[in-house]
Amino acid sequence: MASIIGVETLQHTNGTTAMTINSSGSISEPNKEYFRVKLTTKQTNGTDLGHLLVNFASNGTVVYDTLGNWDASTNSYQFGSSDGVYIIHFSVGLSSPTTTTEVLRDVASYVTFSSDNFSSLLDTPTFGAGGRPVDESNGDIGGVTLSNSSIFKATATGMKVRLTAWVNTDGGGAWTITKDINETTGSNESTLIPADVTFLEIVRIA
Repeated sequence: MASIIGVETLQHTNGTTAMTINSSGSISEPNKEYFRVKLTTKQTNGTDLGHLLVNFASNGTVVYDTLGNWDASTNSYQFGSSDGVYIIHFSVGLSSPTTTTEVLRDVASYVTFSSDNFSSLLDTPTFGAGGRPVDESNGDIGGVTLSNSSIFKATATGMKVRLTAWVNTDGGGAWTITKDINETTGSNESTLIPADVTFLEIVRIA
């Protein structure tokens, strides 16, 4: 015979609630850790062969931050657990500054981790995405989107993660980190504007 346990709230002995179940059977976990930040204004200060930290603090907005761990001073998210397992996903839109001047040759974006508040911009990249999207006659391109996902296990207290982009342009041209599909393609199609392309997402899974 199957056993049934009727309960509405699961708590630690100190009274901290870990889970609630409502009358419809839906489970709520108030301490669930997930985070999302996205760019809301394009970032225009990319230079040839330059590593550019995605400045969500000045050019973006935090969509979800269940533990309040976003650090605007370093443009990074601090993991809530020193040994938690996380899924990290990022996307970065890169473009030439104008639709009539195509300057992108080699492109890359990557995440870095630090437990000392990123003492160096060029902390060793842990994972990322990149490409050389030019044709055989070295025809440069106007825009590209790079993305990747990985599982990461935190190994220290205060471990943080942030997102950086890098571009090799044609002849030292400028480049832009874009906020949506419309900016990345250089089109004037207003229906594309709501589709985000530059963001960082983190979910704890264990």
